[in-house]
Amino acid sequence: MKPSPKPGKTMTRKKTMPPKQRSGIQSLDLKDELLLYDGKEDAVHVLNKSARLIWDSYLKGETIDEIEARLKAAFEPPPDQDLKDDIRRFIEKLKGKKVVEP
Repeated sequence: MKPSPKPGKTMTRKKTMPPKQRSGIQSLDLKDELLLYDGKEDAVHVLNKSARLIWDSYLKGETIDEIEARLKAAFEPPPDQDLKDDIRRFIEKLKGKKVVEP
């Protein structure tokens, strides 16, 4: 059970630091796409327009809901598409490829 705030006080959510691109990852802007080069792993990752939108939003510290709203505004996906699940999977991929710091 969460503690109740003292009278006259409100509870605030702790602000967490947004994730960071891992040091050593170089990026190259390709207009709508983004190229990420990992010199340590000698790996190249090319993010298409939607992946780039998720990447940029995630690094700004936006929530899944905020990222979903951006995607819907930019791409008008089918209403039955589960964007939140797609976003979560993509973020997990980024973490798995170690292009963002935990």
